[in-house]
Amino acid sequence: MLDLGFTKCIVEHCVYVKEGTKGDLVIICLYVDDLLVTGSNIKDTKNFKKIMEAEFEITDLGRLSYFLGMEFTYTAVGMIVHQKKYAGEILKRFNMISCNAVMSPIEVNLRLARDESGDAVDETKFKRIIGSLRYLCNSRPDLDYSVGLVSRFMSNPKKLHMLATKRLLRYIQGTTDYGILFPIRQQKSELEVVGS
Repeated sequence: MLDLGFTKCIVEHCVYVKEGTKGDLVIICLYVDDLLVTGSNIKDTKNFKKIMEAEFEITDLGRLSYFLGMEFTYTAVGMIVHQKKYAGEILKRFNMISCNAVMSPIEVNLRLARDESGDAVDETKFKRIIGSLRYLCNSRPDLDYSVGLVSRFMSNPKKLHMLATKRLLRYIQGTTDYGILFPIRQQKSELEVVGS
């Protein structure tokens, strides 16, 4: 990649960026033998693909639909990044596939603390659930706070901590369709960030 004029990202070492003469970008995400190619100019991305085809035996899978557990759905308003399949796998793995859904990831005013006197739970299972939830946070920012909260108790988790974690799984059961919408570029010249 470096020989082709790409610069390695200093934050994410599998991402390479090349800026064209007109300021257009080509961005490559490399994972083992998979390449995700995108850019601001379709001509530049096609040229990159031609260079790769001349050097390597590659298969162009077309428009992005699935990459590293992330699913991409295209709608009239933009692209949605979600992990519906992965969320279902988590629920199945931890025997929560038929649990009752809840409307919030954590109870209101829940105070979690170290509990030396509480009933111990399987620490390995607790860590596996937390690890799975952490990866799900890539497309589910609504889980970040709650997953971060229960992550504090990975060493010596107690029943109270496991119950909070299982509530997270119950929330996921009712929200497997959630994801992040990347809207189609609008004609505004200013970037607008909206939070609620």
